[in-house]
Amino acid sequence: MSNKERLLTPLHLLLALGVGGGVLHTLYPDSETVLKTADAQHLKTALSNPLQTAYARTLVAPNVEPVPLLQLATSLSAQHAWEASENLIAKLPSGLNPQLTQQTEKLHLLNRLDAYYADNSARNKQAVQTQLKVLATYPQWNTITRTHLAKYSLDFGLPAQAIQHYAQLAQQDPSQTQQWLILTATTADNAGLWDTAADYWQRAHNLSSTKLNVYTYHWLESAIKAGRNTEATNYLYTLVDHLPETSSDLQRLAHLSLKLGKPALASTIYQQLANVDPESAQTWHEKAAHWSQTVGAYHLAANALTKAHDLSNDEAERLSLQYRSIDLWVAAKQPHKAALALKPLLDNKRATHLTLPHCLQVAYLAEKQQQHALASTLWMWVLAHSDDRKLWQHVALWQESRQQYTQALATWQQIETRFGVSQQTTLMRIQVLWRAEKHQQALRLARQGGKGLYKTANRYQRSILTELNKRRNNA
Repeated sequence: MSNKERLLTPLHLLLALGVGGGVLHTLYPDSETVLKTADAQHLKTALSNPLQTAYARTLVAPNVEPVPLLQLATSLSAQHAWEASENLIAKLPSGLNPQLTQQTEKLHLLNRLDAYYADNSARNKQAVQTQLKVLATYPQWNTITRTHLAKYSLDFGLPAQAIQHYAQLAQQDPSQTQQWLILTATTADNAGLWDTAADYWQRAHNLSSTKLNVYTYHWLESAIKAGRNTEATNYLYTLVDHLPETSSDLQRLAHLSLKLGKPALASTIYQQLANVDPESAQTWHEKAAHWSQTVGAYHLAANALTKAHDLSNDEAERLSLQYRSIDLWVAAKQPHKAALALKPLLDNKRATHLTLPHCLQVAYLAEKQQQHALASTLWMWVLAHSDDRKLWQHVALWQESRQQYTQALATWQQIETRFGVSQQTTLMRIQVLWRAEKHQQALRLARQGGKGLYKTANRYQRSILTELNKRRNNA
């Protein structure tokens, strides 16, 4: 049975009892007189097609009661004689009661559907659309009729009217409320009406006994598309302390968190994923590290990468993860934890060239934070593996600033051994000896350097040379 036939059925069952002699008698009580005066051929036609007879007589009748007239128009529509049906509707008087008016509007729709199916022109389609909009304004339709009106609305590109019908069905059919809400929300989603979709998905979600169900994701997705980010974010945060135990749910929540611009929340969810999905735990830890890093939570990122490192069985991958964790501990300004991650690499001679720049970062950080013992240890390793003169000089100056004069002198001597003696290195050794109050050694070194030292010396070194010269003259 077609949708149109279903839509017609309730009214047609009533009409079937009245069509024929009953309807004719209702329309024309004196029809026997009319038939007696007709010729034999006309009488044969009238008896074989009572609807045609009724229609022909009704067209010329001056006054016909609305109910039988509407019954006859409906019967003609049921036979797809939509033009004849419309002609009779035109004879209906104005001021019909609301029930008859609603029936008339529904009959208009059936006739316009027939016209469209006979000739699917743009004009006929528009006529159907117009009538569907009219019918959507009537609040009283039974479930079957409203279901068909919703389907016609969708078929003819009227999602707003379909949504209206499905929403009404959710109210008038309590046994299927959730299913109607789903149809309403789906229709709104498909039409790009995100705000409406979010409202009805939320209602479907609320009918469930759990805080997280299949409708929750649809609600939050639609809410995000509608720009209702605060609403979606607030609900996601209510789930943090009660995250689900399934990988698929957690992945969807992480995806939603990223859509909302909440990478820290996504990182938390990825950490939970690592717990519930051990086979892919390394991947989830790395994702957690990545999104923690984007929000500056370097200590969380470093911890996550350390876990990923411990799960990896590939040597090259483990090395890469360890270097990344070191860099993150440096970014987190935690030199001791960075050094702890660095320590196993210091003995790996094959990776010295890769380890050096990371060790440098940790050493500079330890120096800056005045973690002197750690800095000293790291600088010694760096100097043992570096031929960078400026780096050696930096360490020598740092040692001097820490009043580690013996170590500073040794470093300057190694610099001279490695890179050659210069007036600058001689002056720096004189400076360190002076500050160490080893004046005689400083004086001897100044004599060896000759008068050219004064021209190369900075202001502080010149003052030292001048004082040494005075002491020599007074000796």
